Formats: sequence, structure tokens, C-alpha cells
Amino acid sequence: MKKKKISSTWLLLILTYIFFNFAYTSFFPFETMYLTHIGYKSSDVAVLSMATAVGNFLFQFVVSMLLRKQKKLGDVMMIFVGLSIPLAFLLMIFHQSLLSVILFVFPVTLFDFSCIGLLDSVAVAMIREYPEIQYSVTRVFGSLAGVLSSFLLGHLYSYAGIGWMFVIHGAVQLLTLFTLIVLKKRFAPDVIHNKDVKRDASLDEKYILLKRYFPVIIGGTMIFLGWRAIFVYLPIMIENLGGTSADFGNAMALINGSSMVIMFIFPFVRKRLGLKTILAIGSFAMALRWLLTALAPGLTMIILVQALDSFGFGFTQPAMIEIISNSASEKDRSSLISIWTGTQMALGTIMANIVVQLVSSFVGLQLSFLAFSTLAVVGALLVVFACRKSH
Repeated sequence: MKKKKISSTWLLLILTYIFFNFAYTSFFPFETMYLTHIGYKSSDVAVLSMATAVGNFLFQFVVSMLLRKQKKLGDVMMIFVGLSIPLAFLLMIFHQSLLSVILFVFPVTLFDFSCIGLLDSVAVAMIREYPEIQYSVTRVFGSLAGVLSSFLLGHLYSYAGIGWMFVIHGAVQLLTLFTLIVLKKRFAPDVIHNKDVKRDASLDEKYILLKRYFPVIIGGTMIFLGWRAIFVYLPIMIENLGGTSADFGNAMALINGSSMVIMFIFPFVRKRLGLKTILAIGSFAMALRWLLTALAPGLTMIILVQALDSFGFGFTQPAMIEIISNSASEKDRSSLISIWTGTQMALGTIMANIVVQLVSSFVGLQLSFLAFSTLAVVGALLVVFACRKSH
């Protein structure tokens, strides 16, 4: 009986990952194409990207406060998913000015982006109760949903119109909400909660930690600047080369699909090659990806080179997390990782947009990615040097 309950619980958790990743991919990667389709320029998209990056960073403090008062992770996630469904449709109605776009994209972005971390937290809570559930396998199904949705919806939007992204997002998020409700009510009413943890580091302690590990965090952010920029500007580059949402869907499917391979082989390669070698390979793959993106002569090539994301993100992200974890004491570790995530996501997005806007005014949008190639190499050297000095 217990084995059947574990299987049912795991299946529902997998379905939640599949539906959420499908819904998320149906909306946000194609958001840029929707805005350019209705007349907005790349500079407008940059403003929106920077505004939402800052909003996402600050909203995590709100999420933290909610979780302190409402301990059940599942309840918070269900509220966010439920709110994002009707709010997404507001963008379809209110898009007459950039300010209105920002105002009505903001809440959807905040809720859906926060659900990425909340869903992982739900999975971790489930695994505490049911150790038989394998996190990596569960995440692979979520990534597979991202691959399929990128490919299928890219072609659907090209044929039927990109406005369908609002309908698809809402419908599939309803399925996410349904699986979360069933998961909580039938199989895990007392499991999906946020257990009491040790006191978070104070602001003064976080400042000291940030100052001590500043070179590592900034160097890592420099490596990821191109990665933050590509999801905003790749749709525009594809359209400039005569492509459609179907071509962008193919590119996203290739990015997500190639990364899945690394999920399986990373532990083996890490054990054989060592952490610094893994970081070097990942950083080189990042730099090469931006170089080839800048120099790609046509649509097919610019899509194919995105497969380097498998080694770039697949090696660099876990390597950076491990470097930060190894560099800190146990009480400092969570603070450093949250500082790294916030810097990479929020500050990284702002810096990436600034680089594109400054450089592209001289050499054009596509060639501006040469700057990210250089920054990735410099950032990797900074991280390695800081690690040696710390060691």
C-alpha cells in the first residue's frame, strides 16, 4: 500500500513539474516576440526586462515573509498559480503603452518566477517524507516539458497567431493548480510545509559575506551576462534574420533538450575532471556560444549554436553553486547562495541589458554578443583567481 502511495505521489509531483514548465514556457520566452509583434522596439523590451528583474529580486523578500507566516509551501504556490491565470490576460487588453505593459506583466512575472523556487521547495519537502522519489528524474520530466512546449508552441503560434500564448498559459496553469490541490489533499496534507530553520543572517553579516566573496560572485555574474541577455534578444535576432516564432521555438527546444543530457552526465564528469576543470569547460562553452552567436551568418547557424548551452549552463551553474558552498561555513552557505542567485538574476539582467544597449548602438544587436564572450573569459579568470586566493 505504501509503495502505491509513493508511486501516486511521485506521479503527481512529476505532472506538476510538467504542467508548470509547459505553462511557463508557453508565455515568457515568447513574450518578447509578442511585444515586437505589436510594435515595441528592442530598447522597450530592455526596459521591461530590467524592471521585472528588479521586481523579481525584491519580491523574494515578500515570498520569504509569506512563508514565515504561512508555513505551507503548497498553499503559497497554489495562490500564486491561481492569481497568475487571470492576470496574464490583462496584458492582452492593456498594451497601449510601455508603462501599462510593465504594470500588467509585473504581477504575472512575480508569481510565475517565484513558483520556480517554490516548486523545487515542494519537491524537497516531499523527498524528506518519501526518499524513494528522485529529484533529478523529476526535474528531467520538467525539462522535457520545456523542450516539447518550445517546439510545439513555436509552430502553433507561427500558424495560429502568438496571441494564443495567453490561452495556453491559462489552460495549462489550471492543470498545475489541479495537480497541486490533489497532491496536497490526497497524498501529502502534512508534508508540503516549510519546516522551521535557523535564523537567517542579519544584513550586517550578509554585507561582510558579500564583501569577502565579492570577486567570486561578480566573476560568476560576468560569465552569465550573455545567458541573461540571450533569452531577451534571441527572439529579436531571429526575427531580424527572417525567422518566426516557429524558429524561436526550435531554438528553445534545442537549448532545453541539450541541457537535459548534462543533467545525467554531470556527476560522472565532475568526479573525473574536478571542479575547476568543469568551470573552465563551462565558461569556455559560454564564451564560444556568444562568439558564434555574434558571428552566425544566418538563421540556421544562430539556432544551432545555442546547443552549447548544454555545456555552458549545464557545467557552470552547478560548478558555481559548489564553489560557493565549498568556500563558506555551514551557517553562511544559504546566505551566500541567495546572494549569488539574486546578483546573477537581478543585477545580471540589468547589466546585460546595459551592455547590449551601449554596444549595439555601435556594432548592431547581433555583434554586441562579442562583448559577452570577452566578459565570460574575464569572469572565469576572476573566479579561479579568487578561489586560489581564498584557498
